[in-house]
Amino acid sequence: MSGRIQSIHATSTEAFVESFDRIENDAERDQIFISRYPQSRLLDLLDISEMKCYWLSLTQGTGTIEPSLEKINHFLESSIRDNAGNIYFEGMEWLISLHGFDAVHSMLRTLSERVSMSEWSVYISISGNSLDAREMSRFYREVPLLEIKENEQDVHKSSED
Repeated sequence: MSGRIQSIHATSTEAFVESFDRIENDAERDQIFISRYPQSRLLDLLDISEMKCYWLSLTQGTGTIEPSLEKINHFLESSIRDNAGNIYFEGMEWLISLHGFDAVHSMLRTLSERVSMSEWSVYISISGNSLDAREMSRFYREVPLLEIKENEQDVHKSSED
């Protein structure tokens, strides 16, 4: 599933990690996890030795990304320029609260175009009740929903696109 950007319904970081654990991953591909939680809080949720983890934070330091759309966009574009891999992004609601829906939507539209020409897949966590119906519709146009069945290892693209 290279060259795709998709959303995953999740109401928490834990639910997002459980969902993306069901996605088949090639060990040769790079794995990047961007979260609103620091790496120390992620230790109980996933094996961070298997992926690069970045904390969306106003605190500057190693392994952090400032929640500026410009800095996030630069980081994502430089990441997908080389190799192949998966990026798991959690914290979209926080970014929308900081920058507004239209600005984040614009960033996602640009990212979607860049990802489509790469060997990368991007999975973005979104809570189903975090946006109004019009915003959700616009969000799904850029970042289609990936449905992950609870009791199966089966992953398939939503028929909503």
